[in-house]
Amino acid sequence: MADSSHENDFSKTLFVAVHAGAGFHSEEKSAEYKDLCKKACLQAMCLLKKKKPAPEAVTAAVSVLEDSDLSNAGRGSNLTITGCVECDASVMEGCSCMFGAMGCVSGVVNPVQVACRLLQFQQNCSLSLGRVPPSVLVGTGATDWAKQQGFSCEDHQKLITGNSNRMYKKYMRKLERAERLSTAKKARCTDDNGAFATSESQCTHGSSPDLLNFSTSLTSTPGETCSHRDRTISSLRTDSKTSEVTLSSDDGGLDLDKDHRECDAVGEQKGGRDGMVDDLHENPAQDTVGAVCVDWEGNVSAAVSSGGIWLKTPGRLGPAAMYGAGCWAQNAGKGVPGVAVVTSGCGEHVMRTSLAKTCADCLVNAEDATEGLHTCFSQHFLESRLLSGVCSRLAGAVAVRITHTQHSVPDVEVCWGHTTDSMALGYLRGDGQKPKTLISRLSEGCRAGSSFTMSSAVFSH
Repeated sequence: MADSSHENDFSKTLFVAVHAGAGFHSEEKSAEYKDLCKKACLQAMCLLKKKKPAPEAVTAAVSVLEDSDLSNAGRGSNLTITGCVECDASVMEGCSCMFGAMGCVSGVVNPVQVACRLLQFQQNCSLSLGRVPPSVLVGTGATDWAKQQGFSCEDHQKLITGNSNRMYKKYMRKLERAERLSTAKKARCTDDNGAFATSESQCTHGSSPDLLNFSTSLTSTPGETCSHRDRTISSLRTDSKTSEVTLSSDDGGLDLDKDHRECDAVGEQKGGRDGMVDDLHENPAQDTVGAVCVDWEGNVSAAVSSGGIWLKTPGRLGPAAMYGAGCWAQNAGKGVPGVAVVTSGCGEHVMRTSLAKTCADCLVNAEDATEGLHTCFSQHFLESRLLSGVCSRLAGAVAVRITHTQHSVPDVEVCWGHTTDSMALGYLRGDGQKPKTLISRLSEGCRAGSSFTMSSAVFSH
């Protein structure tokens, strides 16, 4: 009986949560996204139940996401402007807070696996002459190191799928058209002496429906508010079983800074992926994918992977390979909860706000995960001065928070939030029968980039 009880407590410690990107997920493909998240959760949980360490579990989960045509990671990723696949990925573990990342790497089917190997290399390798093992490798150096470690590296053409090639050609046509329109518009705005006109009487500045589908509707509405619902949040702490709560802005978003409200919407992203304006309904691939987990020893870990933005400049490094931006993990300490966070969204927005680390700090210092995530998105993202001038602020995050109590099994909270139209995710506890999967969506009337929604689930004893 004692052994059975111990095994039951062991299974309750295990936890995994994954996401397949924050952006736009069509209703038609909802079942496919949910099934993908389910497979990723089950793959990670299989390893956790075999007492494999947390970094291996999150790596396995993200590998499943990389292998899917639905994701913008690994094979089938977005192409650079020169038609190549360059991926970013990272893994962080909470015990030592070590971090391993691959950036702008080509020819690697599962870059997250190489990032995990680099993490292990730092933990186990002692270099001569007091040299410090690298935590981040980029470009050809990353590819060469992957080969040295025994990873199979393919010609980058083999990582291009039919869909990614089709979308690349589509965006190249749009880019060429946009450049022609820009040239023609500049010519119309030039006076007889060749000087560029700046007044509204000489040239009307604004968005054009033909310019890569940019839209002035991205400008936020003055007077929009979002209140913290303390009563709803408090109810999470009184339920001894799993509970869930969703917070959404009532009127579409937060009241943003004046420069945020008045900035020109031309050049800003319209809801979807990491920095590229597109017809979201035609483009199923989302942004950065990720996973967080808790292993049998209570250690937490996080991992992310991304193909980056469409038509990016070769060598562009995204948040999935940047410390504190794409993922974060730190174990629980004396009176301090353990947290693991993975992010997604517009890469430059995520990087400028160091979103994963910022979110982790908010979760650690809050009464519960919901309050912490609310603080992160409301105060440190949508109202962040680091994004001054950005009209549409796009990001998503999934986090797990583990709190040790007087019981043998710690309390676990999982929470997620996003300012994008939607986010696909799933989570599973060790004693659960099957993963909980869902497509989280902004409430009707809320505007992507200026409002957010968030939810959570609590597993307490």
